[in-house]
Amino acid sequence: MNDMGYYMYDYMYEYYSDYIDYYSDYKSRSLSLSVGEMSSSLATLQHLRYLDLSWNDFNGTSIPVYLSSLKNLRYLNLSRAGFSGRIPSQLGNLSKLQYLDLSQNYYGSYIVDLAWLPRLSLLSDLDMSYVDLSSARDWFQRVNMLPSLKVLHLSECGLNSILSGSIPHSNLTHLEVLDMSGN
Repeated sequence: MNDMGYYMYDYMYEYYSDYIDYYSDYKSRSLSLSVGEMSSSLATLQHLRYLDLSWNDFNGTSIPVYLSSLKNLRYLNLSRAGFSGRIPSQLGNLSKLQYLDLSQNYYGSYIVDLAWLPRLSLLSDLDMSYVDLSSARDWFQRVNMLPSLKVLHLSECGLNSILSGSIPHSNLTHLEVLDMSGN
């Protein structure tokens, strides 16, 4: 490291040392995302607004229900994270959520009932591409109840029925992007 590097290091340490000292009393200063498991200590981060777990490998485990206790979340990205199984309806408890990405979990995710989805009334961006929605018969009615929705990705979801008939009346007046490819 040259002299300038040392100078910058000293400056940054001095600038942030009060901040570091102030927060050093917190118990949980690190979060380990080991392959195949996720610590439930994540649920203690009650002020968390942004959570991106995309591109991890949770080895086909289910999406943890305790994520629904993070009531201040505005952004939740669980895409390509290696989750499988039924997507928990408790995600509907995240009433402040504006962005939700559940797409492309290569072990296979599915939803049978979307009754929880309209509780996410602030949602503007939803991606459920590659989530099996073939058993969610009322999916359009549930999505249609999201007044703030601007971006909707539902590619490769097994939604044959909506494409074969006429599309019902839509309340999605703010919708700017609709991707239903591969259905």
